[in-house]
Amino acid sequence: MKKSFFLITLFSICAIFVAKSDKTGVNEDCEVVNFYKEVDINYGTKAINSSGDVIEIDKLLIPSNELKDGRYSISVTRKDDNFYKVDGTNIYIETSYCYEYAIMDDAILIVKSYGSRKYGTIIFIE
Repeated sequence: MKKSFFLITLFSICAIFVAKSDKTGVNEDCEVVNFYKEVDINYGTKAINSSGDVIEIDKLLIPSNELKDGRYSISVTRKDDNFYKVDGTNIYIETSYCYEYAIMDDAILIVKSYGSRKYGTIIFIE
């Protein structure tokens, strides 16, 4: 009796865990740590990376505080680890520990200010 009760309890706990881990219909949200604006630069511009290598660059991302506080409906594409481009704009979003592989994915962007610093949340719509 005790063995069957234990097995039923264990099975129930596993079933609840599996049901809660199913992300169908669940939105993924990520912390936004910075916003950038893409700037065109002159052909042939070079930069030095953290390894000391000289590399040619095509675009430059500069920190930006241009976005107003609020809630925005956007489409984003992942460009690199923790970097997403707002499709159709020159705005990039830097996140923290965000693993969403987005290609023109719909999302909600919430922008907040803390003093002169902008931060927020991006919510990917499943």
